[in-house]
Amino acid sequence: QIVPELMPCTVRFDYDVLQRFPPAPGSIPESAEIVNRPKRFFEEYPHLVLVAVLALVALSAFFLMVGLFFISYLRLRQLKQSMSALANNLRTTLESIGEAVIVTDQHGCITIFNRKAELLTGFSRDEAVGAMQGQIYKTTAESRSVAEDEGGQDLGRHYVRLQQKDGSPRHIAENIAIIRDKEWHFLGKIVVFRDMTR
Repeated sequence: QIVPELMPCTVRFDYDVLQRFPPAPGSIPESAEIVNRPKRFFEEYPHLVLVAVLALVALSAFFLMVGLFFISYLRLRQLKQSMSALANNLRTTLESIGEAVIVTDQHGCITIFNRKAELLTGFSRDEAVGAMQGQIYKTTAESRSVAEDEGGQDLGRHYVRLQQKDGSPRHIAENIAIIRDKEWHFLGKIVVFRDMTR
């Protein structure tokens, strides 16, 4: 005789009935099914919850980017102020010393030209800065040191005749120094000279 297999029985309880007539603790088996249970918000509107979460993440990322941009702006502003103060101090120092100073880059273009250099050459700062050194600072050797740089340019202390803007000569003593970075790359020159005319 074949005994039919018994199917497990599922006990169901209505949610509204349980709310009106709460059962005793432990009287509902764990396998019982609660029907007519109201859905939770995230179960009722899963797509809306997903959109809200994505919007929150995007908003958080936006505020993070704004915060990083603001911090970068403040740091850049502080750096700019520091560089401006350093440039002002350098300019004040160059204007305060009693010798003429000309600074050129690696191409021989004048980048710094102080007030004393204006007086000795006859050229203004606006005329000199950006021009080639040979166009502004025209000299003829009288006596020179024997030191030379890699390009054959004499270095050290020189006594030369400077041709001023109006063509008149002026006897000067000059010192030339090479500017190099920490890798020893050539960056330019500093020419310091003073009037020796008597």
